[in-house]
Amino acid sequence: MTMTYSIIMPVYNAWAVACKAVDALVRTVGLEAELIFVDNHGPNPPIRRVLGIAGLRALGIDVSVVDRGHNLGCHGGWNDGFAASCGEYVVKLDDDTVMETPGWLDTLSGILRDCPQVAFVAADSDVRGKRGTLKKFGGHELELHHRALITFNCVMFRRSDVARWGPMRTAEYRFAGSDRTAQGDRLYGGEEAHYAVKAMEDDLFTAYCPAVRCHHLGNEGRHPDYPFWKRVYGFYGWTDLGMEEWIRSGDPVGHYQRAIEFETSAGGDPVLIAEMKARLERWGGGR
Repeated sequence: MTMTYSIIMPVYNAWAVACKAVDALVRTVGLEAELIFVDNHGPNPPIRRVLGIAGLRALGIDVSVVDRGHNLGCHGGWNDGFAASCGEYVVKLDDDTVMETPGWLDTLSGILRDCPQVAFVAADSDVRGKRGTLKKFGGHELELHHRALITFNCVMFRRSDVARWGPMRTAEYRFAGSDRTAQGDRLYGGEEAHYAVKAMEDDLFTAYCPAVRCHHLGNEGRHPDYPFWKRVYGFYGWTDLGMEEWIRSGDPVGHYQRAIEFETSAGGDPVLIAEMKARLERWGGGR
Protein backbone atom coordinates (compact mmCIF):
# COMPACT_ATOMS: atom_id res chain seq x y z
CA MET A 1 0.00 0.00 0.00
CA THR A 2 1.29 3.45 -0.85
CA MET A 3 1.04 6.26 1.67
CA THR A 4 1.97 9.92 1.47
CA TYR A 5 3.08 10.32 5.09
CA SER A 6 4.46 8.09 7.83
CA ILE A 7 4.78 9.58 11.32
CA ILE A 8 7.09 7.59 13.59
CA MET A 9 6.98 8.20 17.34
CA PRO A 10 9.18 6.15 19.68
CA VAL A 11 7.38 6.22 23.05
CA TYR A 12 9.17 6.08 26.38
CA ASN A 13 8.08 9.13 28.38
CA ALA A 14 5.47 9.22 31.11
CA TRP A 15 2.06 8.38 29.68
CA ALA A 16 0.63 11.81 30.51
CA VAL A 17 3.33 13.41 28.38
CA ALA A 18 2.99 10.96 25.49
CA CYS A 19 -0.81 11.22 25.47
CA LYS A 20 -0.62 15.01 25.10
CA ALA A 21 1.71 14.57 22.15
CA VAL A 22 -0.58 12.02 20.52
CA ASP A 23 -3.74 14.09 21.10
CA ALA A 24 -2.12 17.09 19.40
CA LEU A 25 -0.91 14.87 16.58
CA VAL A 26 -4.41 13.57 15.87
CA ARG A 27 -5.82 17.11 15.95
CA THR A 28 -3.32 18.45 13.42
CA VAL A 29 -3.14 15.70 10.79
CA GLY A 30 -5.72 14.08 8.54
CA LEU A 31 -6.29 10.49 7.57
CA GLU A 32 -3.61 10.57 4.87
CA ALA A 33 -0.87 9.66 7.38
CA GLU A 34 0.01 6.38 9.02
CA LEU A 35 1.00 6.59 12.68
CA ILE A 36 3.68 4.21 13.87
CA PHE A 37 4.31 4.05 17.61
CA VAL A 38 7.43 2.25 18.85
CA ASP A 39 6.98 0.86 22.35
CA ASN A 40 10.25 1.57 24.16
CA HIS A 41 8.98 0.06 27.41
CA GLY A 42 9.13 3.08 29.66
CA PRO A 43 8.12 2.91 33.34
CA ASN A 44 4.40 3.02 32.43
CA PRO A 45 1.59 0.72 31.31
CA PRO A 46 1.74 -0.70 27.76
CA ILE A 47 1.27 2.04 25.17
CA ARG A 48 -1.55 0.17 23.45
CA ARG A 49 -3.68 0.97 26.47
CA VAL A 50 -2.57 4.44 27.52
CA LEU A 51 -2.42 5.90 24.00
CA GLY A 52 -5.86 4.61 23.06
CA ILE A 53 -4.72 2.70 19.98
CA ALA A 54 -8.10 1.00 19.52
CA GLY A 55 -9.89 4.35 19.71
CA LEU A 56 -7.59 5.86 17.08
CA ARG A 57 -8.28 2.96 14.74
CA ALA A 58 -12.02 3.40 15.31
CA LEU A 59 -11.60 6.93 13.94
CA GLY A 60 -10.23 5.48 10.72
CA ILE A 61 -6.61 6.36 11.50
CA ASP A 62 -3.97 3.94 10.24
CA VAL A 63 -2.12 3.00 13.44
CA SER A 64 0.47 0.34 14.13
CA VAL A 65 2.74 -0.50 17.07
CA VAL A 66 6.32 -1.75 16.81
CA ASP A 67 7.28 -3.68 19.94
CA ARG A 68 10.59 -5.54 20.24
CA GLY A 69 10.03 -6.24 23.92
CA HIS A 70 12.67 -3.83 25.20
CA ASN A 71 13.87 -0.24 24.96
CA LEU A 72 15.42 0.45 21.56
CA GLY A 73 16.24 4.05 22.40
CA CYS A 74 14.83 7.04 20.61
CA HIS A 75 16.78 6.54 17.42
CA GLY A 76 16.95 2.78 17.45
CA GLY A 77 13.17 3.04 17.71
CA TRP A 78 13.16 5.35 14.71
CA ASN A 79 15.10 2.78 12.69
CA ASP A 80 12.60 0.01 13.43
CA GLY A 81 9.68 2.38 12.85
CA PHE A 82 11.08 3.40 9.48
CA ALA A 83 11.48 -0.24 8.48
CA ALA A 84 7.76 -0.73 9.19
CA SER A 85 6.67 2.42 7.33
CA CYS A 86 5.68 3.03 3.72
CA GLY A 87 5.21 6.80 3.36
CA GLU A 88 6.83 8.90 0.66
CA TYR A 89 7.61 11.43 3.41
CA VAL A 90 8.61 10.20 6.86
CA VAL A 91 8.49 12.18 10.10
CA LYS A 92 10.39 11.61 13.31
CA LEU A 93 8.21 13.00 16.09
CA ASP A 94 9.28 12.92 19.73
CA ASP A 95 6.76 11.71 22.31
CA ASP A 96 7.10 14.94 24.29
CA THR A 97 6.36 17.25 21.36
CA VAL A 98 2.97 18.91 20.86
CA MET A 99 2.28 19.99 17.30
CA GLU A 100 0.47 23.34 17.19
CA THR A 101 0.01 24.06 13.46
CA PRO A 102 -2.85 22.39 11.54
CA GLY A 103 -1.88 21.08 8.11
CA TRP A 104 1.81 20.92 9.00
CA LEU A 105 2.39 17.74 7.02
CA ASP A 106 1.51 19.43 3.73
CA THR A 107 3.57 22.49 4.62
CA LEU A 108 6.73 20.52 5.37
CA SER A 109 6.35 18.17 2.41
CA GLY A 110 5.81 21.17 0.14
CA ILE A 111 9.23 22.44 1.18
CA LEU A 112 10.91 19.12 0.41
CA ARG A 113 9.08 18.94 -2.91
CA ASP A 114 9.90 22.51 -3.99
CA CYS A 115 13.43 22.69 -2.54
CA PRO A 116 15.59 19.74 -3.65
CA GLN A 117 18.58 21.46 -2.01
CA VAL A 118 16.99 20.88 1.44
CA ALA A 119 17.85 17.49 2.93
CA PHE A 120 15.30 17.63 5.77
CA VAL A 121 13.14 20.23 7.45
CA ALA A 122 12.17 20.73 11.09
CA ALA A 123 9.28 22.40 12.85
CA ASP A 124 10.16 25.50 14.85
CA SER A 125 10.26 24.39 18.50
CA ASP A 126 10.05 26.56 21.58
CA VAL A 127 13.10 24.80 23.07
CA ARG A 128 15.36 26.44 20.53
CA GLY A 129 17.77 29.19 21.44
CA LYS A 130 18.95 31.95 19.12
CA ARG A 131 17.15 32.09 15.78
CA GLY A 132 18.93 32.49 12.46
CA THR A 133 18.09 34.67 9.47
CA LEU A 134 14.97 33.84 7.48
CA LYS A 135 15.26 33.62 3.71
CA LYS A 136 12.89 33.00 0.83
CA PHE A 137 13.92 29.69 -0.67
CA GLY A 138 11.97 27.78 -3.30
CA GLY A 139 8.95 29.96 -2.56
CA HIS A 140 9.10 29.23 1.19
CA GLU A 141 10.37 31.30 4.11
CA LEU A 142 13.00 29.18 5.84
CA GLU A 143 15.85 29.37 8.29
CA LEU A 144 18.57 27.57 6.34
CA HIS A 145 21.64 25.81 7.72
CA HIS A 146 24.46 24.37 5.67
CA ARG A 147 26.75 22.80 8.27
CA ALA A 148 24.87 22.68 11.54
CA LEU A 149 22.56 20.46 13.57
CA ILE A 150 18.88 21.28 13.85
CA THR A 151 16.46 20.28 16.59
CA PHE A 152 14.92 16.86 15.98
CA ASN A 153 11.65 17.27 17.92
CA CYS A 154 9.73 17.07 14.64
CA VAL A 155 11.65 16.50 11.42
CA MET A 156 10.45 15.44 7.97
CA PHE A 157 12.57 13.50 5.50
CA ARG A 158 12.09 12.18 2.00
CA ARG A 159 11.86 8.41 2.18
CA SER A 160 14.36 8.07 -0.65
CA ASP A 161 16.99 10.02 1.32
CA VAL A 162 16.60 7.98 4.51
CA ALA A 163 16.83 4.76 2.51
CA ARG A 164 20.03 6.04 0.91
CA TRP A 165 21.61 7.27 4.16
CA GLY A 166 20.81 4.15 6.13
CA PRO A 167 19.80 3.78 9.80
CA MET A 168 20.42 6.49 12.37
CA ARG A 169 23.52 5.64 14.32
CA THR A 170 23.62 5.65 18.10
CA ALA A 171 27.24 4.79 18.74
CA GLU A 172 28.84 8.11 19.59
CA TYR A 173 28.13 11.12 21.76
CA ARG A 174 30.47 14.09 22.00
CA PHE A 175 30.48 15.50 25.50
CA ALA A 176 29.64 19.17 25.91
CA GLY A 177 32.72 21.39 25.71
CA SER A 178 35.06 18.44 25.18
CA ASP A 179 36.76 16.57 22.38
CA ARG A 180 36.12 13.30 24.22
CA THR A 181 33.42 10.93 23.03
CA ALA A 182 31.54 8.00 24.49
CA GLN A 183 31.72 4.99 22.21
CA GLY A 184 29.55 1.90 22.13
CA ASP A 185 26.03 0.81 21.35
CA ARG A 186 24.28 3.38 23.56
CA LEU A 187 20.61 4.20 23.26
CA TYR A 188 21.09 7.94 22.86
CA GLY A 189 23.66 10.28 21.42
CA GLY A 190 25.30 11.26 18.15
CA GLU A 191 22.44 10.12 15.96
CA GLU A 192 21.23 13.47 14.64
CA ALA A 193 24.83 14.25 13.71
CA HIS A 194 24.86 11.17 11.47
CA TYR A 195 22.05 12.49 9.26
CA ALA A 196 23.48 16.01 9.37
CA VAL A 197 26.81 14.66 8.12
CA LYS A 198 25.03 12.82 5.31
CA ALA A 199 23.36 16.08 4.29
CA MET A 200 26.73 17.85 4.36
CA GLU A 201 28.30 15.13 2.22
CA ASP A 202 25.55 15.72 -0.35
CA ASP A 203 26.13 19.51 -0.06
CA LEU A 204 22.52 20.00 1.02
CA PHE A 205 20.89 22.43 3.43
CA THR A 206 18.86 21.61 6.50
CA ALA A 207 16.10 24.00 7.53
CA TYR A 208 13.58 25.17 10.07
CA CYS A 209 10.12 26.14 8.92
CA PRO A 210 8.85 29.03 11.10
CA ALA A 211 5.32 28.49 9.78
CA VAL A 212 5.12 25.14 11.60
CA ARG A 213 5.25 25.41 15.37
CA CYS A 214 5.64 22.79 18.06
CA HIS A 215 5.80 22.89 21.84
CA HIS A 216 8.18 20.79 23.91
CA LEU A 217 6.54 19.46 27.05
CA GLY A 218 9.71 19.60 29.09
CA ASN A 219 9.52 17.55 32.25
CA GLU A 220 5.75 17.67 32.79
CA GLY A 221 4.50 14.36 34.08
CA ARG A 222 7.96 12.82 34.36
CA HIS A 223 9.98 11.80 37.37
CA PRO A 224 12.12 14.85 38.25
CA ASP A 225 15.33 12.84 37.81
CA TYR A 226 14.32 11.45 34.41
CA PRO A 227 16.31 13.95 32.29
CA PHE A 228 19.49 13.22 34.24
CA TRP A 229 18.94 9.45 34.18
CA LYS A 230 18.62 9.68 30.40
CA ARG A 231 21.92 11.53 30.24
CA VAL A 232 23.66 9.05 32.58
CA TYR A 233 22.17 6.04 30.80
CA GLY A 234 22.45 7.15 27.22
CA PHE A 235 25.09 9.85 26.93
CA TYR A 236 27.66 9.09 29.63
CA GLY A 237 27.10 5.34 29.67
CA TRP A 238 27.55 5.15 33.45
CA THR A 239 24.66 2.78 34.13
CA ASP A 240 22.75 0.01 32.40
CA LEU A 241 19.89 0.20 34.91
CA GLY A 242 16.45 1.35 33.90
CA MET A 243 15.28 4.59 35.48
CA GLU A 244 13.28 3.08 38.34
CA GLU A 245 16.05 0.62 39.25
CA TRP A 246 18.58 3.46 39.08
CA ILE A 247 16.51 5.58 41.48
CA ARG A 248 16.18 2.69 43.95
CA SER A 249 19.90 1.90 43.77
CA GLY A 250 20.97 5.21 45.29
CA ASP A 251 23.41 5.73 42.41
CA PRO A 252 22.03 9.18 41.46
CA VAL A 253 24.01 10.90 44.25
CA GLY A 254 27.35 9.68 42.97
CA HIS A 255 26.38 10.23 39.36
CA TYR A 256 25.27 13.81 40.01
CA GLN A 257 28.57 14.52 41.77
CA ARG A 258 30.59 12.93 38.98
CA ALA A 259 28.65 14.73 36.25
CA ILE A 260 29.03 18.12 37.94
CA GLU A 261 32.78 17.62 38.15
CA PHE A 262 32.99 16.38 34.57
CA GLU A 263 30.83 19.09 32.98
CA THR A 264 32.55 21.82 34.99
CA SER A 265 36.02 20.69 33.89
CA ALA A 266 34.80 20.36 30.29
CA GLY A 267 33.28 23.85 30.20
CA GLY A 268 29.74 22.49 30.04
CA ASP A 269 26.48 24.42 30.02
CA PRO A 270 26.25 26.43 33.30
CA VAL A 271 22.45 26.08 33.33
CA LEU A 272 22.78 22.30 33.16
CA ILE A 273 25.40 22.30 35.91
CA ALA A 274 23.24 24.48 38.15
CA GLU A 275 20.28 22.13 37.67
CA MET A 276 22.46 19.15 38.53
CA LYS A 277 23.60 20.87 41.74
CA ALA A 278 20.00 21.63 42.70
CA ARG A 279 18.94 18.03 42.12
CA LEU A 280 21.95 16.78 44.10
CA GLU A 281 20.93 18.96 47.05
CA ARG A 282 17.42 17.45 46.94
CA TRP A 283 19.04 14.03 47.18
CA GLY A 284 20.92 15.22 50.27
CA GLY A 285 24.30 14.95 48.59
CA GLY A 286 25.03 18.63 48.17
CA ARG A 287 26.08 19.44 51.68
